[in-house]
Amino acid sequence: FNIKANQGQIEQVITNLCLNAKDAMPHGGSLTIKTENSINDKSFVDRLPEKLNNLEEGKCVILTISDTGTGMDEKTKEHIFDPFFTTKDIGKGTGLGLAVVYGIIEGHGGHITCESEPGAGAIFKTYFHATSDNNADQSPDVNSLELLPKGTETILLVDDEESILIFMEAFLKRFGYKTLSANTGEKALEIYTQERIDLVVLDIGMPGMGGQECLEKLIELDHDVKTIVASGYSNEGSVKDAGKKAKAFILKPFSGNEFIKLIRDILDE
Repeated sequence: FNIKANQGQIEQVITNLCLNAKDAMPHGGSLTIKTENSINDKSFVDRLPEKLNNLEEGKCVILTISDTGTGMDEKTKEHIFDPFFTTKDIGKGTGLGLAVVYGIIEGHGGHITCESEPGAGAIFKTYFHATSDNNADQSPDVNSLELLPKGTETILLVDDEESILIFMEAFLKRFGYKTLSANTGEKALEIYTQERIDLVVLDIGMPGMGGQECLEKLIELDHDVKTIVASGYSNEGSVKDAGKKAKAFILKPFSGNEFIKLIRDILDE
C-alpha cells in the first residue's frame, strides 16, 4: 500500500527511533525495522489499545521498529512522548526525540504505540492510513524536494539531540550545504571562532550553557551573526526572547521543506 507523507519527516521518525534503540543497547543487540500492509476491519480496530480506537477502518501501513535493549517500565512508558521527558543523564539529551516522532506521526494522521518491559526490549508500532492513490509515492511534496533552493554555504547546527543533528545534516548536505555540528553551546562557540560560518541553527532547550546564553555570546562575538532558533515549545518566555534576537524561529517538529526554505531566506537577506 501507499501513504501520503513528507519524506524528510518520515526519515526523521525512523532515525529518531533507531537512535533511541541504539541508546537502549549499550552492549549490542538486534534492531529490526519492518513494514507491513494491514486491512483494518472493525474486529481489528476493536482489538487495538483504547487510545487507537479512532484508527480508521480500511487499508493501513504499519511501520515497526523493535530492539532487544533494556526496555522500560510502565511509569516510563506513560511519559516517553512528553516534551523534555528523558531518562538520560544530564548533558546526554533533552528528551525531544520521541516527542518529535509523536508530533510528526500525529501530523500525518497516524498513531504510534510502544510495547516494552524491563529487560525485554521495546517495540514501536506506527500506523499510517493508506491512500487509494497508487501514485502516492510520487506526491507533489516528494517531487517538490527537487525544486527547493540549494546552496554551498557552511551551516553550524547546534542541538543536544543526536537524532535531530543527523536529520539536519543529511537533509542540508542533500542540497549542497556544508555542515558542522555541536551538541553543546560551549562547543558551538569554539567552532564559531575557528571556522567561517554563514548561518547557525540553534536549539534553545539544551543543558549546560543553554541556547539562550549561547545566542547572546554569539552576538557578542559577531553582531551580524545569522541565527535560526529552534525549539519544541513556542510559548516559553526564553524562547520568545531568543526569537527576537535571532533572525528567525522554527518550531519542532518542522518539515524538511520548511527548514530548507527558511535557511535560504535568511542566507539571502
